[in-house]
Amino acid sequence: MYHFRCVDCGLFFTTQEKKERHLASTHFYCGKCRILYDSLDEMHAHLLDEESWILGVEHGFCVSCNSDFDSEEELKMHYATDIRHHYCSPCEEHFQNAADLRVHFLENRDGEHYVCEQCNELYTDEGSYEEHITQNPEAHYYCESCLEGFPSRYALVAHKAFSALHFYCERCDKEWEDQDFLNLHIVKEHGADRDN
Repeated sequence: MYHFRCVDCGLFFTTQEKKERHLASTHFYCGKCRILYDSLDEMHAHLLDEESWILGVEHGFCVSCNSDFDSEEELKMHYATDIRHHYCSPCEEHFQNAADLRVHFLENRDGEHYVCEQCNELYTDEGSYEEHITQNPEAHYYCESCLEGFPSRYALVAHKAFSALHFYCERCDKEWEDQDFLNLHIVKEHGADRDN
């Protein structure tokens, strides 16, 4: 009945699959190569060293996420799509934070690095970038009070200045809760009446 024994802890299992799940969840075990390690560091060293892999087995190991992907390509896709990573796909380079990645994109305007000037989104191909900037320009300029979108900064400023719902100082780009606070601000900061 129990024919599958864990050589590390001596437990028995009814199927090889259950034994494999036990090994992967309890011990330092590479399921792809079917090798048991004494420590997490040893297993990580194995996952990162191509020469230690069984012939035909491929690992794509992410050290920071502790995840093993089926290939190097899947690992790169993980880096590019997981928000925990600040990764430039064209250069295959990691960065400490989002700001460093953005600087990298701004310094490399070479047909593989595109930055939307309005919302700071980063793109690695021209098609995605062009689709982004033409698909919904109103997403770039929106009123934080009423969440209405506008096609340009000028249209947003005009909305704030002339809308009866917003109390906006045209001189310093600040918005207030009501007309009284706006009037007080204008007199105090700009030394003028609301109409001046």
